[in-house]
Amino acid sequence: MKKIRLLLVIVIALFSLFFVSITFHQALAKEIVPIVTPGSGGTAYILGAGVGTIARKYVPEVDCMVQAESGVTTMLKQVHEYWKAGKPALTVCDGNGIWSAYNSAGLFAGKEKYSELRGITFLHGVELYFVVKKKSGIKSYSDVKGKRIAVGPPGSSVGASGLLLFNAHGLTEKDFKPVYLSYSETVEGIANGSIDGGILAGSTPVASYNELALTQDVTIIPVRADVIKSITEKYLYFYPVTVAKGTYKGLDNDVPTVAFSSILATHEQTSPDVVYKLVKAIYEHKGDLVAVHKAAQEITKKSALVGIGVPLHQGAQKYFREIGILK
Repeated sequence: MKKIRLLLVIVIALFSLFFVSITFHQALAKEIVPIVTPGSGGTAYILGAGVGTIARKYVPEVDCMVQAESGVTTMLKQVHEYWKAGKPALTVCDGNGIWSAYNSAGLFAGKEKYSELRGITFLHGVELYFVVKKKSGIKSYSDVKGKRIAVGPPGSSVGASGLLLFNAHGLTEKDFKPVYLSYSETVEGIANGSIDGGILAGSTPVASYNELALTQDVTIIPVRADVIKSITEKYLYFYPVTVAKGTYKGLDNDVPTVAFSSILATHEQTSPDVVYKLVKAIYEHKGDLVAVHKAAQEITKKSALVGIGVPLHQGAQKYFREIGILK
């Protein structure tokens, strides 16, 4: 009897070791796929972490972890390095940065083209608001001549886009005094009068503008219709939006402006099968991502390709054909 019990114990132990070994080797077989994002705290970082959670839950052969970097140039350089090393990588980045890196323009002017970049899906929009106090006397972009204006955070796509908006209205840096400030510095500067206005950006509702509107009588300056048309035709990452009256305290009229996309992207060598399974999981389990950040509500079949100014990865193409977005 003792021999039988001993034999059973040995058999159970061997089976346990067998299954532990299988689990261990399965874990080792997982492919590490970094998700390169901006620094922690912002929408892109939060959504990047959410995409990683979806990947670990629904794409078991990969292990996606967020890799936070400082600024879009550093982020996309890191993705480029992964591509050169033949390693997979994802990034949550604004469409402006992706397009500029792909075309060696904007913040990437004069640098090597990152022609390996590929889009996967739109995630959310970043609306651009030119904000002033109502008593400032500024009624249009043309009224900023000689004024001190914050165009966006230094070294950021918002800063580049903010300056582009003024340039598109026929203004150069000689016509006004552009400064590069963080959102908190811009809010403080408008409030205390050290600047005459500034660009704030984000997903509706834009937290920095909301904060300012609660204590200051401010408004958003509309972008001219011809400027919206020219910008959205020339720069594929831009698209028109309207800020509806009543969205914020004191906003009495609808305001036309532009937004640029924040997208999930990768490089051409990342596995088509992994990208296919990931984008499929994002669309089939979007609620998981919305639970992480409500900006993910903007992910729809209609918005899937908005603001993606670079070629679509073949894994994403396959899924979007399946659901009728692509033919």
